[in-house]
Amino acid sequence: MLGRAGHLRGIKATSNKSALRSVLDEAKTWGVEWQRGGRWVVGDGGRVWTSAGVTAGMDMVAAWLKAKKVDGGLEADQRLIELVFGLMEFTPREREDDAFEYLLEGVEL
Repeated sequence: MLGRAGHLRGIKATSNKSALRSVLDEAKTWGVEWQRGGRWVVGDGGRVWTSAGVTAGMDMVAAWLKAKKVDGGLEADQRLIELVFGLMEFTPREREDDAFEYLLEGVEL
């Protein structure tokens, strides 16, 4: 939706790979720098974060919280983040841990 609306023009981004593949002809006209792999992509100098789906979005938010803590931009305590993940029984995956990258193999973005 953000790509179609023009908000990602000229920005590296990702999306759910099956959804992207289904609208690829149209999506190529949006001017987005679609990225083939990764559970999430950080574009526009760190200003725009996009995920490759719902659970990838959870992983992306975990990475965002950690990145903002390192940058000093968020007052989130690392222990609090770990407590919340423990209560959710959620272990974030790394950006490169993309089991669905194969869905875009051989597809020209």
